[in-house]
Formats: sequence, C-alpha cells, structure tokens
Amino acid sequence: MAKLFVALCIVFVMSFGSYPSMASVDAACRNAFCSPSAHPIGIGTKESLLVGRYGEGLVTEVRATRSILNRTHCYFLAEENIWVEFVVDYHHSVKDEGGKVDEVFLSREELCDKKYVPTNPLGRFSSTKGISIGDPEGLIHQRHGKPAFRVNTVERERQTPSLKGSRLGSRFGSMVLRYLPTSANDTATEFFLKEAVVYSLWVGYADE
Repeated sequence: MAKLFVALCIVFVMSFGSYPSMASVDAACRNAFCSPSAHPIGIGTKESLLVGRYGEGLVTEVRATRSILNRTHCYFLAEENIWVEFVVDYHHSVKDEGGKVDEVFLSREELCDKKYVPTNPLGRFSSTKGISIGDPEGLIHQRHGKPAFRVNTVERERQTPSLKGSRLGSRFGSMVLRYLPTSANDTATEFFLKEAVVYSLWVGYADE
C-alpha cells in the first residue's frame, strides 16, 4: 500500500510539473525575445533598437508611392532552428520618431536564407502568457483558455488550393488557434500547430 501511495505521488508530481506555472514566467517578458542580460525585443520595440541589437537581417518593404508602410526584418536562429520576422509599422508611427515592431512571426518553416543570422543571441520568445515554439497545445489552453477561432488549415487549403504555401494554408501548421485582443492596446495571437505542438506563432495588432 505504501509503495502504491509513493507511485501515485510521483505520477501526480510529474503531471503537475509538466507545465510551468505563470509564477515561473518572467512578467516583464511579453510578446518579446528575452534574455537575462538585455532589454526585451518584441512588440513595441523601436526599429533602431532592433537593428542595433541584431543587425539588419533580410529587409523587405511595403511601399505606397514614396512612403514606407512597413518594413520586415527576417533572421534565422541557428541554435533553435527557428526563423523570425519582425514587421515594423510606419504608417501609424509619429513623424520623425521612426517605426516600431507591430508584428512578430516565428516558425520552424524557412522564412529567409540561413545566412541572415542575428549579430547577438535573441533569447527565448514568450507570448503574453509565456508560450513559445515547441510548447504543447495543452499548455496553450491552460494559459490562454478557449480560442476565439480554431481553423483546420488542411481543410481550408483543400477547399481553396490557391492558399497552398501561404500563411493561410497548412505549410506553417495544420491547425491554428486564434486569440483576440482583450483590450484596445492588446495584441492578437495565433498559434500554428503540428502534431499538437506549436510549430509557428504570430502576435500583432489586428483590426477585427
């Protein structure tokens, strides 16, 4: 009987400890890459700070006539085998203040050439509730609750073949869990899952 009690206690501890509690997640690290020795880089970060820390990466721009609407910096994180894109918004920024990071997209799928590595380590990315690439679906539900939308991208791609290879298709995940902003200044979050694990992740400001 005593051995059975000990065995049950071990199983309980392992199950309880499989997902870290919110108390163990750094409260200052939200929608950003965080490391112990540097200021977080993520949503709201000025482009000058991003480039000063990590270099230019692969730069692409969306323009309207002569003005820049947004600029994307793409990097390959070799140690984690993850790609990340920082989208810097310009059409909502105050004149002469420069752009700020408006969206962040991470994925196990290739987003740019592997030669575009950051000049300094990025650290670990954390969503508003501490979720990152490689985390299980169960942890998402535990931290974020029920998603506003759950989309089967394989089925969506089957119905609309032109989506194949795009972010709306199944390339970045066969299932997408979308969480809407909870306040005016909050971000939306999308978790792209493959085999019930976070394969890609998007956070940003979105018009709903």
